[in-house]
Amino acid sequence: MLTVTSHSVFFFQRRLIKHTESIARDAARLVAGRFGTLPPVQLVMVGDLNHWSALAAETELALAPEVSDRIQAAHRRECRRGRRRKYGITLLGPHGVVIPINLRTARTETDINQTVVHELTHAHQLGNAQARAEHIAYLRHCWDVEKLPRRQVKQYERLIDRREREAHSAESLASRLPA
Repeated sequence: MLTVTSHSVFFFQRRLIKHTESIARDAARLVAGRFGTLPPVQLVMVGDLNHWSALAAETELALAPEVSDRIQAAHRRECRRGRRRKYGITLLGPHGVVIPINLRTARTETDINQTVVHELTHAHQLGNAQARAEHIAYLRHCWDVEKLPRRQVKQYERLIDRREREAHSAESLASRLPA
């Protein structure tokens, strides 16, 4: 199941919302055809950078409610500062995957096509129960909730790099979508 919603969108960004709604199902079909089934995905088109970073931080922090206030504040700050240039980010949500797309960075239909395909590829990668559990364990490690062995952390970071390369190579599927 794929849903497209919008949040804090400016007037000039509405055409990108309509474009995303028109290509989302085709993009999901392309990614599923190449990689396999997708989990429930919610694409959230966000026009305001502060709302985009807040949504990303709150969605991630909801996965580990026992994170200390100091770490939560640092994570919110990192989302505000460190992710400003990102087009989109794939996050685990309570019932699947949440993909906030930053309309301040992704400004053209081509940007939207590539970002949606890229992030849907990550949604597939995080879609099964084992991948979800590994990712949550890694986040808990990063937030000093529950430490993992160094070997396991390094293995997961290499897996993240492989997943990123795979998602970049999948962006070629975006050329099959209308721009």
